[in-house]
Amino acid sequence: MNPHYIIFGTAAALAAAVSGCGPAKSAPSADLQADAATVVTAPESVTGGSAAVMPKAVIYRTSAPSASLVPVTVGPDGKLVSYPAPTDLGAEPAILRDGWMLDTRGISEGTRFTRWTYAQYRAMDAAPSPAEILEAILPSPAVTEIVALPTSAARTTPAMADSLIATGLPECRVIFKSEN
Repeated sequence: MNPHYIIFGTAAALAAAVSGCGPAKSAPSADLQADAATVVTAPESVTGGSAAVMPKAVIYRTSAPSASLVPVTVGPDGKLVSYPAPTDLGAEPAILRDGWMLDTRGISEGTRFTRWTYAQYRAMDAAPSPAEILEAILPSPAVTEIVALPTSAARTTPAMADSLIATGLPECRVIFKSEN
């Protein structure tokens, strides 16, 4: 196994172990991946019973409807950091109660939404150029809140997320909240 994976996994596990529900961060998280990681025991058939780092389920809200729009990630400098290939685009986020959505793409405070819907983007033969993507970014909606749930992304259903929302998000961690 690559020692870099072990070091990252150990750091993420430690960050998850010492963090719990806490106050909102209005500034971008220094390490959103560590904020959204949790340690779970994977089945013995997969790992021999050892602990594995799994991403937590994440819910988010936006300033305007965005569930059908393709998200991309932009850095603080305005440069494109991450975008999907049309063939890699997963499912649209599940729409939850009170304006929340269940993340399926990797939402962060750097997420911006393009004018393309999931259907339009999937129909493209190839990914647009970075310049075309930057031109397609809409001024609104913007991500306004991100919360890591106490369950893994692989096991969280929309019904489970809705139940947590209905009970005030117990044992959840706010990892981003805009100042607006």
